[in-house]
Amino acid sequence: MRKLLTAILILTSTFTYSQSTLNFVKQFKVNTNEYFISNEDYDTQISTTNSNLIIVSAEIKANTSDRILNQLFKVGRYNIIIKNGEILLDRIKKIVFINGVKLEENVTLNIQIPDGVILINNTNTKLL
Repeated sequence: MRKLLTAILILTSTFTYSQSTLNFVKQFKVNTNEYFISNEDYDTQISTTNSNLIIVSAEIKANTSDRILNQLFKVGRYNIIIKNGEILLDRIKKIVFINGVKLEENVTLNIQIPDGVILINNTNTKLL
């Protein structure tokens, strides 16, 4: 009976994946008065800031360990850029498998924009 319980515990731990969270902030100079986010895969929150900078706070939740999530960050998977006025994570579109399991990521972006800057988010315009 003890061996059976040990075997069940080992099998259960093999198929259980941890949920890790990574938080980071990136700032950008304002080069124009209109920006947009077209990717519907991100949960986006928008607010104003007294700064002259666009401040993007990101929270990434994934079905992997903290160590692997931090390594993915270091190699640039979660790099935030502004390209032609679009705020995006340019490398997250690539599908990644870790030990045969597809990496599932939930991305939340909290974007703070200066007064007078327009942010278009999935066809909803925010003038803050």
